[in-house]
Amino acid sequence: LKNWDLYIDEYFVPVEKSVARLNDPVVSEQFASIKAAFTAERKFLDIVSRSKKPTTEFFSKGIMDLLAPVSAAAGTVRSIQESHRNYPLFNLLSTFAEGIACLGWVTVEPTPAPFIEDMKESAQFYSNRVLTEFKETNPAAAECAKLYIALLTGLQKYVKAYHTTGVTWNPKGLDIEDTIAQASGASPAKPDATPTSTPAAAAAPPPPPPPPPADLFTSEPAKPAAGGLDAVFAELNKGEAVTAGLKKVDKSQMTHKNPALRGTSTTPATAPSAPTSTKPVPLKTPLVKRPSKTLDGTKWFIENFVDNHEITVDVEIHHGIFISNCCRCTIKVVGKCNAITISQSERVGLLVENLVSGVDIVKCKNFALQVTGTLPTVTVDQSNDGEIYLSESSLETEIYTSQCTAVNVYIPKGEGDYTELPAPEQIVHKVKNGALVSEIVRHSG
Repeated sequence: LKNWDLYIDEYFVPVEKSVARLNDPVVSEQFASIKAAFTAERKFLDIVSRSKKPTTEFFSKGIMDLLAPVSAAAGTVRSIQESHRNYPLFNLLSTFAEGIACLGWVTVEPTPAPFIEDMKESAQFYSNRVLTEFKETNPAAAECAKLYIALLTGLQKYVKAYHTTGVTWNPKGLDIEDTIAQASGASPAKPDATPTSTPAAAAAPPPPPPPPPADLFTSEPAKPAAGGLDAVFAELNKGEAVTAGLKKVDKSQMTHKNPALRGTSTTPATAPSAPTSTKPVPLKTPLVKRPSKTLDGTKWFIENFVDNHEITVDVEIHHGIFISNCCRCTIKVVGKCNAITISQSERVGLLVENLVSGVDIVKCKNFALQVTGTLPTVTVDQSNDGEIYLSESSLETEIYTSQCTAVNVYIPKGEGDYTELPAPEQIVHKVKNGALVSEIVRHSG
Protein backbone atom coordinates (compact mmCIF):
# COMPACT_ATOMS: atom_id res chain seq x y z
CA LEU A 1 0.00 0.00 0.00
CA LYS A 2 3.00 2.29 0.10
CA ASN A 3 2.56 3.29 -3.54
CA TRP A 4 -1.15 3.93 -3.01
CA ASP A 5 -0.38 6.22 -0.09
CA LEU A 6 2.19 8.08 -2.19
CA TYR A 7 -0.46 8.54 -4.86
CA ILE A 8 -2.92 9.90 -2.28
CA ASP A 9 -0.35 12.36 -0.92
CA GLU A 10 0.55 13.61 -4.38
CA TYR A 11 -2.88 13.87 -5.98
CA PHE A 12 -5.72 13.54 -3.46
CA VAL A 13 -4.50 15.89 -0.73
CA PRO A 14 -4.24 18.88 -3.13
CA VAL A 15 -7.88 18.37 -4.19
CA GLU A 16 -8.95 18.17 -0.55
CA LYS A 17 -7.20 21.45 0.24
CA SER A 18 -8.70 23.10 -2.83
CA VAL A 19 -12.23 22.05 -1.79
CA ALA A 20 -11.56 23.52 1.66
CA ARG A 21 -10.53 26.83 0.07
CA LEU A 22 -13.68 26.85 -2.07
CA ASN A 23 -15.69 26.53 1.15
CA ASP A 24 -18.98 25.56 -0.52
CA PRO A 25 -21.27 23.44 1.72
CA VAL A 26 -22.69 21.22 -1.06
CA VAL A 27 -19.31 20.62 -2.70
CA SER A 28 -17.77 19.86 0.70
CA GLU A 29 -20.54 17.40 1.49
CA GLN A 30 -20.05 15.63 -1.82
CA PHE A 31 -16.26 15.53 -1.46
CA ALA A 32 -16.64 13.97 2.00
CA SER A 33 -18.30 11.00 0.30
CA ILE A 34 -15.51 10.93 -2.30
CA LYS A 35 -12.98 10.73 0.54
CA ALA A 36 -15.00 7.89 2.12
CA ALA A 37 -14.94 6.03 -1.21
CA PHE A 38 -11.16 6.38 -1.55
CA THR A 39 -10.70 5.28 2.08
CA ALA A 40 -12.86 2.19 1.51
CA GLU A 41 -10.89 1.37 -1.65
CA ARG A 42 -7.64 1.51 0.33
CA LYS A 43 -9.06 -1.04 2.80
CA PHE A 44 -9.98 -3.28 -0.12
CA LEU A 45 -6.47 -3.02 -1.58
CA ASP A 46 -5.03 -3.79 1.86
CA ILE A 47 -6.98 -7.07 1.92
CA VAL A 48 -5.85 -7.79 -1.65
CA SER A 49 -2.19 -7.23 -0.78
CA ARG A 50 -2.39 -9.89 1.96
CA SER A 51 -4.50 -12.48 0.13
CA LYS A 52 -4.17 -15.08 -2.57
CA LYS A 53 -6.41 -14.68 -5.59
CA PRO A 54 -9.78 -16.12 -4.58
CA THR A 55 -11.87 -18.67 -6.42
CA THR A 56 -14.28 -17.86 -9.20
CA GLU A 57 -17.18 -18.54 -6.82
CA PHE A 58 -15.94 -15.87 -4.43
CA PHE A 59 -15.54 -13.42 -7.31
CA SER A 60 -19.18 -13.93 -8.29
CA LYS A 61 -20.56 -13.52 -4.76
CA GLY A 62 -18.16 -12.17 -2.17
CA ILE A 63 -16.18 -9.55 -4.07
CA MET A 64 -19.12 -7.13 -4.23
CA ASP A 65 -19.61 -7.43 -0.46
CA LEU A 66 -16.04 -6.24 0.01
CA LEU A 67 -16.65 -3.33 -2.34
CA ALA A 68 -20.03 -2.41 -0.83
CA PRO A 69 -18.61 0.56 1.16
CA VAL A 70 -17.05 1.94 -2.05
CA SER A 71 -20.33 1.54 -3.93
CA ALA A 72 -22.34 3.14 -1.12
CA ALA A 73 -20.09 6.19 -0.96
CA ALA A 74 -20.06 6.54 -4.75
CA GLY A 75 -23.86 6.33 -4.76
CA THR A 76 -24.00 9.22 -2.30
CA VAL A 77 -21.74 11.27 -4.57
CA ARG A 78 -24.11 10.73 -7.49
CA SER A 79 -27.27 11.37 -5.46
CA ILE A 80 -25.91 14.74 -4.30
CA GLN A 81 -25.30 15.67 -7.92
CA GLU A 82 -28.77 14.58 -9.04
CA SER A 83 -30.50 16.48 -6.24
CA HIS A 84 -28.77 19.80 -7.08
CA ARG A 85 -29.43 20.20 -10.79
CA ASN A 86 -30.18 23.90 -10.43
CA TYR A 87 -27.20 24.57 -8.17
CA PRO A 88 -24.70 27.20 -9.44
CA LEU A 89 -21.84 24.67 -9.13
CA PHE A 90 -23.76 21.80 -10.74
CA ASN A 91 -21.04 21.27 -13.35
CA LEU A 92 -18.44 20.83 -10.61
CA LEU A 93 -20.74 18.38 -8.80
CA SER A 94 -21.11 16.51 -12.10
CA THR A 95 -17.33 16.45 -12.55
CA PHE A 96 -16.98 14.75 -9.18
CA ALA A 97 -19.89 12.36 -9.82
CA GLU A 98 -18.65 11.24 -13.24
CA GLY A 99 -15.10 10.75 -12.01
CA ILE A 100 -15.97 8.62 -8.98
CA ALA A 101 -16.80 5.76 -11.34
CA CYS A 102 -13.04 5.37 -11.93
CA LEU A 103 -12.81 3.50 -8.62
CA GLY A 104 -14.53 0.61 -10.35
CA TRP A 105 -11.22 -0.32 -11.99
CA VAL A 106 -10.72 -2.97 -9.27
CA THR A 107 -13.36 -5.15 -10.96
CA VAL A 108 -11.97 -4.80 -14.49
CA GLU A 109 -9.68 -7.33 -16.15
CA PRO A 110 -7.46 -7.28 -18.14
CA THR A 111 -7.52 -3.55 -19.02
CA PRO A 112 -8.27 -1.46 -15.91
CA ALA A 113 -6.23 1.58 -17.04
CA PRO A 114 -8.25 2.15 -20.26
CA PHE A 115 -11.41 1.84 -18.16
CA ILE A 116 -10.23 4.76 -16.03
CA GLU A 117 -9.53 6.75 -19.18
CA ASP A 118 -13.13 6.25 -20.36
CA MET A 119 -14.55 7.40 -17.03
CA LYS A 120 -12.16 10.34 -16.90
CA GLU A 121 -13.36 11.58 -20.28
CA SER A 122 -16.91 11.83 -18.92
CA ALA A 123 -15.67 13.85 -15.95
CA GLN A 124 -13.55 16.04 -18.20
CA PHE A 125 -16.60 17.01 -20.22
CA TYR A 126 -18.02 18.77 -17.15
CA SER A 127 -14.67 20.03 -15.89
CA ASN A 128 -14.20 21.88 -19.18
CA ARG A 129 -17.49 23.62 -18.52
CA VAL A 130 -16.30 24.60 -15.06
CA LEU A 131 -13.06 26.01 -16.44
CA THR A 132 -14.95 27.98 -19.08
CA GLU A 133 -17.60 29.28 -16.68
CA PHE A 134 -15.56 30.05 -13.57
CA LYS A 135 -12.03 30.70 -14.75
CA GLU A 136 -12.47 34.42 -14.12
CA THR A 137 -15.45 34.61 -11.75
CA ASN A 138 -14.62 31.74 -9.35
CA PRO A 139 -11.00 30.58 -9.70
CA ALA A 140 -11.33 28.27 -6.68
CA ALA A 141 -14.01 26.20 -8.42
CA ALA A 142 -11.91 26.02 -11.59
CA GLU A 143 -8.94 24.88 -9.50
CA CYS A 144 -11.02 22.11 -7.90
CA ALA A 145 -12.06 20.78 -11.30
CA LYS A 146 -8.52 20.92 -12.65
CA LEU A 147 -6.99 19.13 -9.66
CA TYR A 148 -9.73 16.49 -9.68
CA ILE A 149 -8.93 15.56 -13.29
CA ALA A 150 -5.26 15.38 -12.25
CA LEU A 151 -6.36 12.98 -9.45
CA LEU A 152 -7.96 10.67 -12.01
CA THR A 153 -4.91 10.90 -14.29
CA GLY A 154 -2.71 9.97 -11.34
CA LEU A 155 -4.97 7.00 -10.59
CA GLN A 156 -4.57 5.80 -14.15
CA LYS A 157 -0.76 6.04 -13.85
CA TYR A 158 -0.82 4.14 -10.54
CA VAL A 159 -2.96 1.33 -11.97
CA LYS A 160 -0.88 1.08 -15.12
CA ALA A 161 2.30 0.74 -13.03
CA TYR A 162 1.14 -1.67 -10.28
CA HIS A 163 -2.08 -3.34 -11.49
CA THR A 164 -1.54 -3.57 -15.22
CA THR A 165 -3.96 -6.41 -16.00
CA GLY A 166 -6.15 -6.18 -12.92
CA VAL A 167 -5.87 -6.15 -9.15
CA THR A 168 -2.52 -7.68 -8.09
CA TRP A 169 -3.04 -10.40 -5.48
CA ASN A 170 -0.37 -11.89 -3.20
CA PRO A 171 0.57 -15.44 -4.32
CA LYS A 172 2.06 -16.12 -0.87
CA GLY A 173 -0.81 -14.59 1.06
CA LEU A 174 -3.61 -16.13 3.09
CA ASP A 175 -6.96 -17.27 1.81
CA ILE A 176 -9.10 -14.19 1.46
CA GLU A 177 -11.61 -15.47 4.04
CA ASP A 178 -8.82 -15.61 6.64
CA THR A 179 -7.60 -12.15 5.70
CA ILE A 180 -11.10 -10.73 6.08
CA ALA A 181 -11.45 -12.44 9.46
CA GLN A 182 -8.15 -10.94 10.64
CA ALA A 183 -9.16 -7.50 9.43
CA SER A 184 -12.44 -7.72 11.34
CA GLY A 185 -10.80 -9.17 14.46
CA ALA A 186 -12.73 -12.46 14.20
CA SER A 187 -11.33 -15.96 14.43
CA PRO A 188 -9.83 -17.50 11.28
CA ALA A 189 -12.20 -19.06 8.80
CA LYS A 190 -10.46 -22.45 8.96
CA PRO A 191 -10.39 -24.21 12.35
CA ASP A 192 -7.10 -25.43 13.80
CA ALA A 193 -6.49 -29.10 13.02
CA THR A 194 -4.59 -29.66 16.35
CA PRO A 195 -6.90 -31.18 19.03
CA THR A 196 -7.31 -28.90 22.04
CA SER A 197 -9.77 -30.99 24.08
CA THR A 198 -8.77 -32.68 27.35
CA PRO A 199 -8.17 -36.46 27.50
CA ALA A 200 -11.48 -36.89 29.32
CA ALA A 201 -13.36 -35.42 26.44
CA ALA A 202 -14.89 -38.18 24.40
CA ALA A 203 -14.72 -38.12 20.63
CA ALA A 204 -17.97 -37.91 18.73
CA PRO A 205 -19.25 -41.30 17.54
CA PRO A 206 -18.94 -42.01 13.82
CA PRO A 207 -22.08 -41.58 11.72
CA PRO A 208 -24.19 -44.70 11.07
CA PRO A 209 -23.73 -46.54 7.77
CA PRO A 210 -26.01 -45.56 4.91
CA PRO A 211 -29.22 -47.60 4.46
CA PRO A 212 -29.11 -50.45 1.93
CA PRO A 213 -30.39 -49.75 -1.58
CA ALA A 214 -34.03 -50.50 -2.21
CA ASP A 215 -33.39 -53.42 -4.60
CA LEU A 216 -30.80 -55.18 -2.42
CA PHE A 217 -32.86 -58.41 -2.19
CA THR A 218 -34.36 -58.29 -5.68
CA SER A 219 -33.31 -61.33 -7.68
CA GLU A 220 -34.28 -59.93 -11.08
CA PRO A 221 -35.12 -56.50 -12.43
CA ALA A 222 -38.77 -55.46 -12.42
CA LYS A 223 -40.60 -55.85 -15.69
CA PRO A 224 -42.24 -52.82 -17.19
CA ALA A 225 -46.01 -52.72 -16.96
CA ALA A 226 -47.89 -53.88 -20.01
CA GLY A 227 -49.74 -51.35 -22.05
CA GLY A 228 -48.86 -47.99 -23.46
CA LEU A 229 -47.75 -47.29 -27.03
CA ASP A 230 -45.54 -50.38 -27.16
CA ALA A 231 -48.57 -52.62 -26.62
CA VAL A 232 -50.56 -50.77 -29.25
CA PHE A 233 -47.86 -51.16 -31.90
CA ALA A 234 -47.37 -54.81 -30.95
CA GLU A 235 -51.06 -55.48 -31.63
CA LEU A 236 -51.00 -53.58 -34.92
CA ASN A 237 -48.00 -55.60 -36.09
CA LYS A 238 -50.10 -58.80 -35.97
CA GLY A 239 -51.77 -57.81 -39.22
CA GLU A 240 -55.01 -59.62 -39.94
CA ALA A 241 -54.57 -61.71 -36.80
CA VAL A 242 -55.36 -58.65 -34.71
CA THR A 243 -59.11 -59.51 -34.90
CA ALA A 244 -58.66 -63.21 -34.15
CA GLY A 245 -59.49 -62.82 -30.48
CA LEU A 246 -62.70 -60.84 -30.98
CA LYS A 247 -66.06 -62.44 -30.11
CA LYS A 248 -68.68 -62.61 -32.86
CA VAL A 249 -71.82 -60.70 -31.92
CA ASP A 250 -75.20 -62.00 -33.11
CA LYS A 251 -77.77 -59.52 -34.49
CA SER A 252 -80.07 -60.32 -31.59
CA GLN A 253 -77.42 -58.92 -29.21
CA MET A 254 -76.97 -55.61 -31.06
CA THR A 255 -78.69 -52.73 -29.27
CA HIS A 256 -79.16 -50.69 -32.45
CA LYS A 257 -81.06 -53.66 -33.96
CA ASN A 258 -83.12 -54.34 -30.78
CA PRO A 259 -84.45 -51.17 -29.05
CA ALA A 260 -85.67 -53.27 -26.12
CA LEU A 261 -82.09 -53.98 -25.13
CA ARG A 262 -81.20 -50.30 -24.79
CA GLY A 263 -83.01 -49.82 -21.51
CA THR A 264 -81.42 -52.88 -19.90
CA SER A 265 -77.90 -52.37 -21.13
CA THR A 266 -75.39 -51.30 -18.58
CA THR A 267 -72.18 -49.52 -19.05
CA PRO A 268 -69.23 -51.63 -17.93
CA ALA A 269 -67.29 -50.33 -15.05
CA THR A 270 -64.30 -48.31 -16.04
CA ALA A 271 -61.02 -49.95 -15.26
CA PRO A 272 -59.06 -48.11 -12.63
CA SER A 273 -56.59 -45.72 -14.18
CA ALA A 274 -52.94 -45.85 -13.42
CA PRO A 275 -51.97 -43.70 -10.45
CA THR A 276 -50.65 -40.33 -11.45
CA SER A 277 -47.37 -39.04 -10.21
CA THR A 278 -47.57 -36.99 -7.01
CA LYS A 279 -44.30 -35.24 -7.69
CA PRO A 280 -44.96 -31.49 -7.52
CA VAL A 281 -44.47 -29.56 -10.72
CA PRO A 282 -42.38 -26.40 -10.18
CA LEU A 283 -44.15 -23.19 -11.09
CA LYS A 284 -42.41 -20.92 -13.52
CA THR A 285 -42.78 -17.63 -11.68
CA PRO A 286 -41.23 -14.61 -13.34
CA LEU A 287 -38.26 -13.09 -11.58
CA VAL A 288 -39.17 -9.59 -10.43
CA LYS A 289 -36.17 -7.33 -10.73
CA ARG A 290 -35.71 -4.03 -8.97
CA PRO A 291 -36.42 -0.98 -11.17
CA SER A 292 -33.42 1.27 -11.71
CA LYS A 293 -32.46 4.46 -13.51
CA THR A 294 -28.70 4.95 -13.40
CA LEU A 295 -26.07 6.89 -15.29
CA ASP A 296 -22.98 4.77 -15.90
CA GLY A 297 -20.33 6.85 -17.58
CA THR A 298 -22.09 8.40 -20.56
CA LYS A 299 -25.00 5.94 -20.77
CA TRP A 300 -28.31 5.98 -18.94
CA PHE A 301 -29.79 2.58 -18.03
CA ILE A 302 -33.56 2.50 -17.41
CA GLU A 303 -34.63 -1.01 -16.49
CA ASN A 304 -37.46 -3.05 -14.93
CA PHE A 305 -40.02 -0.26 -14.41
CA VAL A 306 -43.71 -1.25 -14.31
CA ASP A 307 -46.73 1.10 -14.33
CA ASN A 308 -44.66 4.26 -14.04
CA HIS A 309 -45.58 7.24 -16.20
CA GLU A 310 -43.37 9.83 -14.48
CA ILE A 311 -39.90 8.79 -15.71
CA THR A 312 -37.88 11.81 -16.85
CA VAL A 313 -34.27 11.82 -18.01
CA ASP A 314 -32.24 15.04 -18.37
CA VAL A 315 -29.54 14.34 -20.93
CA GLU A 316 -26.44 15.86 -22.48
CA ILE A 317 -25.44 15.58 -26.12
CA HIS A 318 -22.90 12.80 -25.44
CA HIS A 319 -25.34 10.64 -23.46
CA GLY A 320 -26.89 7.41 -24.68
CA ILE A 321 -30.00 5.76 -23.21
CA PHE A 322 -30.74 2.03 -22.93
CA ILE A 323 -34.30 1.09 -21.93
CA SER A 324 -34.96 -2.57 -21.13
CA ASN A 325 -37.63 -4.81 -19.59
CA CYS A 326 -40.15 -2.03 -18.89
CA CYS A 327 -43.92 -2.43 -19.01
CA ARG A 328 -46.72 0.16 -19.14
CA CYS A 329 -44.41 3.12 -18.72
CA THR A 330 -43.94 6.58 -20.19
CA ILE A 331 -40.42 7.98 -20.50
CA LYS A 332 -39.67 11.61 -21.29
CA VAL A 333 -36.20 12.58 -22.49
CA VAL A 334 -35.35 16.24 -21.88
CA GLY A 335 -32.57 17.71 -24.01
CA LYS A 336 -30.53 16.41 -26.92
CA CYS A 337 -28.69 13.11 -26.61
CA ASN A 338 -26.77 10.78 -28.88
CA ALA A 339 -28.89 7.63 -29.27
CA ILE A 340 -31.69 5.65 -27.59
CA THR A 341 -32.34 1.90 -27.58
CA ILE A 342 -35.54 0.24 -26.33
CA SER A 343 -35.31 -3.52 -25.91
CA GLN A 344 -37.78 -6.22 -24.81
CA SER A 345 -40.38 -3.84 -23.40
CA GLU A 346 -44.16 -3.70 -23.65
CA ARG A 347 -46.57 -0.76 -23.73
CA VAL A 348 -43.81 1.81 -23.39
CA GLY A 349 -44.27 5.38 -24.59
CA LEU A 350 -41.16 7.42 -25.38
CA LEU A 351 -41.17 11.19 -25.84
CA VAL A 352 -37.93 12.67 -27.24
CA GLU A 353 -36.83 16.10 -28.40
CA ASN A 354 -33.67 15.88 -30.54
CA LEU A 355 -31.17 13.11 -31.21
CA VAL A 356 -27.79 13.02 -32.89
CA SER A 357 -28.07 9.44 -34.11
CA GLY A 358 -31.47 7.82 -33.73
CA VAL A 359 -33.81 5.43 -31.91
CA ASP A 360 -33.56 1.62 -32.07
CA ILE A 361 -36.61 -0.42 -31.04
CA VAL A 362 -35.91 -4.14 -30.65
CA LYS A 363 -38.34 -6.91 -29.61
CA CYS A 364 -41.03 -4.59 -28.25
CA LYS A 365 -44.84 -4.80 -28.20
CA ASN A 366 -47.37 -1.96 -28.24
CA PHE A 367 -44.81 0.82 -28.25
CA ALA A 368 -45.26 4.51 -29.03
CA LEU A 369 -42.57 7.00 -30.05
CA GLN A 370 -43.19 10.73 -30.35
CA VAL A 371 -40.57 13.12 -31.71
CA THR A 372 -40.94 16.85 -31.06
CA GLY A 373 -37.66 17.89 -32.68
CA THR A 374 -35.44 16.12 -35.20
CA LEU A 375 -33.65 12.78 -35.47
CA PRO A 376 -32.00 11.10 -38.47
CA THR A 377 -33.25 7.49 -38.17
CA VAL A 378 -35.67 5.16 -36.43
CA THR A 379 -34.98 1.42 -36.60
CA VAL A 380 -37.67 -1.09 -35.62
CA ASP A 381 -36.69 -4.75 -35.44
CA GLN A 382 -38.79 -7.79 -34.40
CA SER A 383 -41.52 -5.60 -32.92
CA ASN A 384 -45.26 -5.20 -33.42
CA ASP A 385 -48.16 -2.87 -32.72
CA GLY A 386 -46.13 0.33 -32.80
CA GLU A 387 -46.92 3.99 -33.35
CA ILE A 388 -44.36 6.57 -34.48
CA TYR A 389 -45.40 10.24 -34.31
CA LEU A 390 -43.23 12.66 -36.27
CA SER A 391 -43.11 16.45 -35.98
CA GLU A 392 -43.01 19.00 -38.78
CA SER A 393 -39.22 19.22 -38.41
CA SER A 394 -38.67 15.44 -38.45
CA LEU A 395 -40.48 14.53 -41.66
CA GLU A 396 -37.17 13.61 -43.31
CA THR A 397 -36.48 10.92 -40.72
CA GLU A 398 -35.61 7.55 -42.25
CA ILE A 399 -37.56 4.64 -40.73
CA TYR A 400 -36.22 1.09 -41.10
CA THR A 401 -38.42 -1.91 -40.22
CA SER A 402 -37.52 -5.60 -40.11
CA GLN A 403 -39.73 -8.53 -39.06
CA CYS A 404 -42.41 -6.15 -37.80
CA THR A 405 -46.21 -6.10 -37.88
CA ALA A 406 -48.80 -3.37 -37.35
CA VAL A 407 -46.38 -0.44 -37.28
CA ASN A 408 -47.98 2.91 -38.18
CA VAL A 409 -46.35 6.26 -38.82
CA TYR A 410 -48.26 9.45 -38.02
CA ILE A 411 -47.41 12.76 -39.67
CA PRO A 412 -48.97 16.12 -38.71
CA LYS A 413 -51.60 17.63 -40.99
CA GLY A 414 -52.41 20.73 -38.97
CA GLU A 415 -54.52 21.72 -35.97
CA GLY A 416 -53.15 18.87 -33.88
CA ASP A 417 -54.38 16.16 -36.23
CA TYR A 418 -52.25 13.40 -37.74
CA THR A 419 -52.37 11.36 -40.90
CA GLU A 420 -51.89 7.62 -40.37
CA LEU A 421 -49.48 5.85 -42.72
CA PRO A 422 -49.12 2.09 -42.19
CA ALA A 423 -45.67 0.63 -42.73
CA PRO A 424 -45.78 -2.09 -45.44
CA GLU A 425 -45.64 -5.68 -44.22
CA GLN A 426 -46.08 -7.71 -47.40
CA ILE A 427 -43.36 -7.76 -50.05
CA VAL A 428 -43.62 -9.59 -53.37
CA HIS A 429 -40.40 -10.88 -54.93
CA LYS A 430 -39.99 -11.51 -58.66
CA VAL A 431 -37.09 -12.66 -60.79
CA LYS A 432 -36.51 -10.23 -63.65
CA ASN A 433 -33.56 -10.47 -66.01
CA GLY A 434 -31.69 -12.76 -63.61
CA ALA A 435 -32.16 -10.49 -60.59
CA LEU A 436 -34.59 -10.60 -57.67
CA VAL A 437 -36.88 -7.56 -57.70
CA SER A 438 -38.95 -6.78 -54.60
CA GLU A 439 -42.04 -4.62 -54.52
CA ILE A 440 -44.59 -3.64 -51.89
CA VAL A 441 -47.90 -5.47 -52.12
CA ARG A 442 -50.66 -2.91 -52.51
CA HIS A 443 -54.30 -3.80 -51.91
CA SER A 444 -57.02 -1.91 -53.74
CA GLY A 445 -60.55 -1.29 -52.61
